[in-house]
Formats: sequence, structure tokens, C-alpha cells
Amino acid sequence: KTVLFYCNPSEEHPAPSAALVGATAGQPVGSITYKNVILKGIQAQNLTVGEIEAIHAKGGITFVTKAGDNVTSEGKVAGGEFIDIIDAKDYVISNLEYETQKLLNNSNKIAYDNNGIALLQSVAEAVLKDAYNNGIIATSTEGTPAYTVSYALRESSQESDIVARKYVGGSFSFTLAGAIHNVDITGEIII
Repeated sequence: KTVLFYCNPSEEHPAPSAALVGATAGQPVGSITYKNVILKGIQAQNLTVGEIEAIHAKGGITFVTKAGDNVTSEGKVAGGEFIDIIDAKDYVISNLEYETQKLLNNSNKIAYDNNGIALLQSVAEAVLKDAYNNGIIATSTEGTPAYTVSYALRESSQESDIVARKYVGGSFSFTLAGAIHNVDITGEIII
């Protein structure tokens, strides 16, 4: 989860990485990618294509001029994974844990029956719907959110789990929306 940002500081902006954090940290998770982020007041680096590729090969990103704007050159962490994907995974897991705990906190009791299980499932569905609305989850070919939530009924629970008051039958899956970072266009001009 480390971002290596190759960008020379200046007297006016001694911490260019702070500009990157400032431009991205307040955005809703799923609404942005970290490539092509415009940073105000930061000077683009004067690098060759080979130098930029070398920075990317080492897991870094830099700050360059594209189409007249000064923007980040890539959107990956040092380990090679896209920053927005890490944010998305963390967001869904954190919110599911938080909202499930909030339900437990605000309920005198969640019965270990199908009604109680339905309450747990509704929390997971709300978290994934929120993630879909933020742009984390893709839209299916049918035009619906590309996620599933499945919470097994009490009848499917092990007796030992029921006695221990431990529910383990909940699951979800979703397809990440991802982002487009590069575009190749093929065309034909006929005279």
C-alpha cells in the first residue's frame, strides 16, 4: 500500500506528495482513479519516455504533462496493484464490518432465526449498493449492479454455531468496475 511518487519538490511546494493526497483523499472511494490526476501548483517533471517507463517498472509514479495538463503518470502502488482497487476492497470490507457491528450495537437482540439473518443480509446489500453507487462495482450486461449477496438460512447452520451464537453463512461477491487508463484507437482514412 505504498505509493512511490517521483516528483521534485520546489520552494513553493516542498512536499508534492501532499498535493497528491490533497487532490485524492477527499474524493468518494470508487469515484476516481489515481492516474491522470491534475495537481495544482506542482511542476511537471522533465523526463523522457524511457525514464518514465523506468519509474513505472520500479513501482513508482511521477508527474508529467499530457494534453496541456500536469497529471500523475500512473495509478499504482509500489507492489503493482492499482490504488483505486486497494481503496475499493478496503472500503467494502471496512463498511461491511462497521455496518454489521452497528446493527448489533443498535439492536437489543438479533434472533438466530431467518428474520435475524435477513437483517444481517440487508446490511450487506446496503453496503454493496452504496459501493455500486460510488462506482466501485460494475454494471452487469443486464444493466443491474454486478454483485450478489447470499446469507444461508438458519436451517443450513451447524448446531454448534447456533449454540455458540456464531453465524458463518454470509457471503458476497462483486465485479469491480475498474477504470480505463489507456486507450488504443484503430481507424482507417480513405481518400
